[in-house]
Amino acid sequence: MAQSNLTWQAAIEKIKSTVVFLGTLDEQGKPRISGTGSILQIQGVFHLLTAKHVVVAAPNLVVFFNRKDGAVGSRQIEDVRQKAKVDWVFHSDQSVDLAVIPFGLDIENDDVLAIPDTLFVGLDAIRELDEVFFMSFQPGIETTDRLRPIYRVARLA
Repeated sequence: MAQSNLTWQAAIEKIKSTVVFLGTLDEQGKPRISGTGSILQIQGVFHLLTAKHVVVAAPNLVVFFNRKDGAVGSRQIEDVRQKAKVDWVFHSDQSVDLAVIPFGLDIENDDVLAIPDTLFVGLDAIRELDEVFFMSFQPGIETTDRLRPIYRVARLA
């Protein structure tokens, strides 16, 4: 973010818009959130990145996101897989808890941003004691109108 004119606080607010919630629908059709993901844009293609344990734990995974009309939208991963003929990709090292899948956005209606690959850095750019932040869902927070991810700050050790 060093090349951007955004302050860290403004950048965090924009990054919050890249966060989607993942889970299932309960018997009443309401979201039952079990994890979070982020939308990335890699070589012009939107992708959903999340933890592998979230994907494995919920075979009927649904992605929940804010819509520009103020509602919460959703998309079934199975529909994405069948329509686009794509599937989850996992790291070859089984201990790496990441999963990624191409994921289309309706940029006219979905109130979701993507993290562009121009913001990615290599491991050589990351140092011990660097400050990092991550987005997540806080269990116990009701998702009645808008999805509101929280962020946490940490230092690399």
